[in-house]
Amino acid sequence: MGDGPTVELLAITPEPERLIEAAGRTCYLSQGKTGEGTSGRFCRKLLASGHHSVFEHASATFRVRGGSRAFTHQLVRHRLCAFSQQSQRYVEERGFEAVKPDTIAGNPEAEKAFDRHIARGREVYEVLRKLGVPKEDARFVLPNAAESEIVVTANLREWRHILELRGARDSQWEIRRFAVEVFRVLVKHAPNVFGDFRLTADGATYKSVEFHGPVVSRMGIGERMTLCNMAAEMGAKAAMVPFDETTGSWLEGKIAGGYEPLAPDSDAAYESVLEIDCDAIGPQVALPHKVDNVVPVAEAGRVRIDVALLGTCTNGRLEDLQQAAEVLKGRAVKSGVRLLVYPASRRVLDEALGDGTAATLLAAGAQIAVPACGPCLGAYGGVLAPGENCVSTANRNFKGRMGCKEETGIYLASPATVAASALEGRIVSPYA
Repeated sequence: MGDGPTVELLAITPEPERLIEAAGRTCYLSQGKTGEGTSGRFCRKLLASGHHSVFEHASATFRVRGGSRAFTHQLVRHRLCAFSQQSQRYVEERGFEAVKPDTIAGNPEAEKAFDRHIARGREVYEVLRKLGVPKEDARFVLPNAAESEIVVTANLREWRHILELRGARDSQWEIRRFAVEVFRVLVKHAPNVFGDFRLTADGATYKSVEFHGPVVSRMGIGERMTLCNMAAEMGAKAAMVPFDETTGSWLEGKIAGGYEPLAPDSDAAYESVLEIDCDAIGPQVALPHKVDNVVPVAEAGRVRIDVALLGTCTNGRLEDLQQAAEVLKGRAVKSGVRLLVYPASRRVLDEALGDGTAATLLAAGAQIAVPACGPCLGAYGGVLAPGENCVSTANRNFKGRMGCKEETGIYLASPATVAASALEGRIVSPYA
């Protein structure tokens, strides 16, 4: 749906959680309990108790570019904010840019009609201006698709309200992407005020997780295995993708006798439902030393790598190796980088040897090991030396996980990102 609005943080209350704690403890006259590390715990306590009014003491201001007037019309409905918007009364809008939804861009006939309408709007606006019509009146012909810039300020309680409403699945796509981008910024500055909007390393402790939706339905079995495998990293005791044709086809010839597929009850009640806009998510990387310390690859910085680990039980299936091979095909791993490949099983290794995937990996400079646990848990065959960094498709990046604890860094990423990073010698997006 286009690129969607972009957000830029202009200002935020310095150390917002410390300010919130200072204000909040006044309510309980418990200022004497303030100390190192208490701000986060106190904010979580406020969050759990519903005492959110204290969050109003901190605020944040964003500049938003690239959104349509349809988007900003929705945004300004939040009255507990301050807005400053690009004024069509004062700004010359000749040749204005227009936001085109994917539903229109992906339909040739609809796109032609849309483009004609936008071109006509530009033409009529130009004519009116040449005829001496002032900007404040010529703007009457401008469409909702016209791009507009806006600056918005709100306290953190109101930002929570905006995220709750505008991050919902049925929100208009622009304002939903705006909410996602704002959240990504705010959670870095006030993780204990906004942390409940995401699943963390303990977000599903002793719970079961089901994965649904059109993206999951399009996943192959290997991708689904990875998805369910990683649920353990948020504390889940079980994770599953409901049975469908993909699962049934995969099981053919693998099970002796019959079986009875199980599915969630049509009226199943869930403790919570978390909806994720996959269109708004690009390649991600988990930074040391926590699996939930996740940022877009573009925000990881220029991280030099010494080891690129592809495989393990998490991302060592044939699809994963094929994905990496596609990135590496006809190219060579950066000098000084060790690209280690650990297939998840002997069957996967046999398949990779049979379809040419292994040959592509070897030609690029990879070293293919026996299917087993190795450097992922610091056992052998690629453990890190002091000062080394590794980008890995494994499931954990705790300090010392891959052996040495001395100034090492383990970065978790997808097979494509690992392969692209092995080529460059630093962490990069496969789509850069």
